[in-house]
Amino acid sequence: MRNSYFVERIAAYLIDIFIVTMIASLIAIPFTNTKNYEKLSDEASKITENYQKGNIDTKTYMNQYLDINYDISKASGVSTILSIIVYVLYFIVFQFYNNGQTLGKKFMKIKIVSMGNDLTMDNMLFRSLFNNSILSNILVSVFILIGKNAYIYGFSIVTFLQFCYVMICALMISFRKDSRSLSDFIGNTKVVSLRSDK
Repeated sequence: MRNSYFVERIAAYLIDIFIVTMIASLIAIPFTNTKNYEKLSDEASKITENYQKGNIDTKTYMNQYLDINYDISKASGVSTILSIIVYVLYFIVFQFYNNGQTLGKKFMKIKIVSMGNDLTMDNMLFRSLFNNSILSNILVSVFILIGKNAYIYGFSIVTFLQFCYVMICALMISFRKDSRSLSDFIGNTKVVSLRSDK
Protein backbone atom coordinates (compact mmCIF):
# COMPACT_ATOMS: atom_id res chain seq x y z
CA MET A 1 0.00 0.00 0.00
CA ARG A 2 1.40 3.39 -0.96
CA ASN A 3 1.73 6.06 1.73
CA SER A 4 0.64 8.95 -0.45
CA TYR A 5 -0.44 9.72 -3.96
CA PHE A 6 1.00 12.07 -6.52
CA VAL A 7 -2.26 13.96 -7.14
CA GLU A 8 -2.84 14.59 -3.42
CA ARG A 9 0.65 16.01 -2.95
CA ILE A 10 0.46 18.19 -6.06
CA ALA A 11 -2.99 19.49 -5.07
CA ALA A 12 -1.77 20.28 -1.53
CA TYR A 13 1.30 22.04 -2.95
CA LEU A 14 -0.76 24.16 -5.36
CA ILE A 15 -3.11 25.19 -2.53
CA ASP A 16 -0.12 26.13 -0.36
CA ILE A 17 1.62 28.08 -3.13
CA PHE A 18 -1.59 30.04 -3.75
CA ILE A 19 -1.85 30.86 -0.02
CA VAL A 20 1.78 31.97 0.46
CA THR A 21 1.79 33.93 -2.81
CA MET A 22 -1.32 35.84 -1.74
CA ILE A 23 0.09 36.54 1.74
CA ALA A 24 3.50 37.60 0.37
CA SER A 25 1.87 39.84 -2.26
CA LEU A 26 -0.32 41.58 0.33
CA ILE A 27 2.61 42.15 2.69
CA ALA A 28 4.82 43.44 -0.17
CA ILE A 29 2.32 46.05 -1.46
CA PRO A 30 3.62 48.92 0.73
CA PHE A 31 7.22 48.18 -0.35
CA THR A 32 6.55 47.89 -4.09
CA ASN A 33 7.06 50.74 -6.56
CA THR A 34 4.04 49.83 -8.68
CA LYS A 35 4.69 52.37 -11.46
CA ASN A 36 8.29 51.25 -11.96
CA TYR A 37 7.28 47.58 -11.84
CA GLU A 38 4.52 48.12 -14.41
CA LYS A 39 6.90 50.05 -16.67
CA LEU A 40 9.45 47.23 -16.58
CA SER A 41 6.72 44.62 -17.15
CA ASP A 42 5.50 46.57 -20.20
CA GLU A 43 9.06 46.66 -21.56
CA ALA A 44 9.35 42.89 -21.07
CA SER A 45 6.06 42.41 -22.94
CA LYS A 46 7.29 44.58 -25.84
CA ILE A 47 10.52 42.57 -26.08
CA THR A 48 8.52 39.33 -26.25
CA GLU A 49 6.15 40.84 -28.79
CA ASN A 50 9.05 42.00 -30.99
CA TYR A 51 10.53 38.51 -30.87
CA GLN A 52 7.21 36.86 -31.77
CA LYS A 53 6.80 39.22 -34.73
CA GLY A 54 10.33 38.40 -35.93
CA ASN A 55 11.64 41.94 -35.38
CA ILE A 56 14.55 40.63 -33.28
CA ASP A 57 16.50 37.39 -33.39
CA THR A 58 16.76 34.84 -30.58
CA LYS A 59 20.13 36.07 -29.30
CA THR A 60 18.93 39.68 -29.10
CA TYR A 61 15.71 38.56 -27.45
CA MET A 62 17.56 36.53 -24.80
CA ASN A 63 19.97 39.40 -24.04
CA GLN A 64 17.21 41.99 -23.79
CA TYR A 65 14.92 39.69 -21.83
CA LEU A 66 17.61 38.75 -19.29
CA ASP A 67 18.51 42.44 -18.87
CA ILE A 68 14.90 43.45 -18.21
CA ASN A 69 14.39 40.40 -15.97
CA TYR A 70 17.36 41.55 -13.88
CA ASP A 71 15.87 45.06 -13.60
CA ILE A 72 12.49 43.60 -12.57
CA SER A 73 14.12 41.33 -9.97
CA LYS A 74 16.18 44.24 -8.63
CA ALA A 75 13.10 46.47 -8.42
CA SER A 76 11.21 43.78 -6.51
CA GLY A 77 14.12 42.90 -4.18
CA VAL A 78 12.25 43.78 -0.98
CA SER A 79 9.24 41.77 -2.16
CA THR A 80 11.50 38.79 -2.82
CA ILE A 81 12.99 38.97 0.68
CA LEU A 82 9.51 39.23 2.21
CA SER A 83 8.40 36.23 0.12
CA ILE A 84 11.33 34.18 1.42
CA ILE A 85 10.35 35.08 5.00
CA VAL A 86 6.72 34.09 4.37
CA TYR A 87 7.83 30.78 2.79
CA VAL A 88 10.08 30.01 5.78
CA LEU A 89 7.35 30.85 8.29
CA TYR A 90 4.71 28.86 6.43
CA PHE A 91 6.54 25.79 5.12
CA ILE A 92 8.98 25.36 8.01
CA VAL A 93 7.69 26.98 11.21
CA PHE A 94 3.91 26.72 10.72
CA GLN A 95 4.13 23.22 9.25
CA PHE A 96 6.32 22.03 12.13
CA TYR A 97 4.02 23.42 14.83
CA ASN A 98 0.98 22.15 12.94
CA ASN A 99 2.12 18.52 13.24
CA GLY A 100 3.59 18.21 9.73
CA GLN A 101 0.68 19.83 7.91
CA THR A 102 0.22 22.99 5.91
CA LEU A 103 -3.32 24.14 5.09
CA GLY A 104 -3.04 22.37 1.73
CA LYS A 105 -1.94 19.12 3.34
CA LYS A 106 -4.70 19.41 5.94
CA PHE A 107 -7.28 19.87 3.18
CA MET A 108 -5.89 16.89 1.23
CA LYS A 109 -5.63 14.81 4.44
CA ILE A 110 -1.90 14.11 4.21
CA LYS A 111 0.95 14.98 6.54
CA ILE A 112 4.71 14.82 6.88
CA VAL A 113 6.16 12.40 9.41
CA SER A 114 9.74 11.73 10.42
CA MET A 115 11.47 8.49 9.49
CA GLY A 116 13.13 8.68 12.91
CA ASN A 117 11.26 9.46 16.10
CA ASP A 118 9.35 12.74 16.33
CA LEU A 119 9.27 15.33 13.57
CA THR A 120 11.88 18.01 14.30
CA MET A 121 12.51 21.53 13.06
CA ASP A 122 15.64 20.19 11.33
CA ASN A 123 13.49 17.74 9.35
CA MET A 124 11.31 20.62 8.16
CA LEU A 125 14.26 22.94 7.49
CA PHE A 126 16.25 20.55 5.30
CA ARG A 127 13.14 19.30 3.51
CA SER A 128 11.67 22.73 2.78
CA LEU A 129 14.86 24.51 1.74
CA PHE A 130 14.90 22.46 -1.45
CA ASN A 131 11.27 21.43 -1.82
CA ASN A 132 9.72 24.90 -1.73
CA SER A 133 12.33 26.87 -3.70
CA ILE A 134 13.46 28.69 -0.55
CA LEU A 135 17.16 28.01 -1.18
CA SER A 136 16.92 28.90 -4.88
CA ASN A 137 15.17 32.19 -4.05
CA ILE A 138 17.88 33.01 -1.50
CA LEU A 139 20.61 32.28 -4.06
CA VAL A 140 18.89 34.42 -6.73
CA SER A 141 18.62 37.28 -4.20
CA VAL A 142 22.37 37.01 -3.52
CA PHE A 143 23.08 37.06 -7.27
CA ILE A 144 21.02 40.27 -7.61
CA LEU A 145 23.20 41.92 -4.96
CA ILE A 146 26.44 40.80 -6.65
CA GLY A 147 25.52 42.30 -10.04
CA LYS A 148 23.91 41.78 -13.42
CA ASN A 149 26.34 39.19 -14.81
CA ALA A 150 26.21 37.09 -11.64
CA TYR A 151 22.42 37.31 -11.71
CA ILE A 152 22.07 36.35 -15.38
CA TYR A 153 24.32 33.28 -15.12
CA GLY A 154 23.30 32.37 -11.58
CA PHE A 155 19.58 32.70 -12.30
CA SER A 156 19.88 30.45 -15.37
CA ILE A 157 21.82 27.76 -13.49
CA VAL A 158 19.59 27.85 -10.39
CA THR A 159 16.40 27.75 -12.49
CA PHE A 160 17.70 24.75 -14.45
CA LEU A 161 18.78 22.89 -11.31
CA GLN A 162 15.45 23.65 -9.59
CA PHE A 163 13.57 22.32 -12.63
CA CYS A 164 15.65 19.11 -12.60
CA TYR A 165 15.08 18.75 -8.86
CA VAL A 166 11.30 19.11 -9.23
CA MET A 167 11.23 16.57 -12.09
CA ILE A 168 13.25 14.04 -10.08
CA CYS A 169 10.95 14.51 -7.06
CA ALA A 170 7.84 14.10 -9.23
CA LEU A 171 9.20 10.87 -10.76
CA MET A 172 10.15 9.50 -7.35
CA ILE A 173 6.71 10.25 -5.89
CA SER A 174 5.06 8.64 -8.91
CA PHE A 175 7.12 5.47 -9.15
CA ARG A 176 8.57 4.68 -5.73
CA LYS A 177 6.50 2.26 -3.69
CA ASP A 178 6.81 4.44 -0.57
CA SER A 179 6.29 7.68 -2.60
CA ARG A 180 9.30 9.31 -0.96
CA SER A 181 10.87 12.12 -2.94
CA LEU A 182 14.36 13.59 -2.87
CA SER A 183 13.06 16.14 -0.32
CA ASP A 184 11.93 13.30 1.93
CA PHE A 185 15.38 11.72 1.81
CA ILE A 186 17.09 15.05 2.51
CA GLY A 187 14.75 15.76 5.44
CA ASN A 188 14.50 12.12 6.58
CA THR A 189 10.71 12.28 6.23
CA LYS A 190 7.82 10.75 4.35
CA VAL A 191 4.31 11.91 3.49
CA VAL A 192 1.45 9.75 4.75
CA SER A 193 -2.26 9.75 4.03
CA LEU A 194 -4.69 10.28 6.88
CA ARG A 195 -7.65 8.89 4.94
CA SER A 196 -9.03 5.74 6.50
CA ASP A 197 -9.52 4.12 3.07
CA LYS A 198 -5.80 4.26 2.23
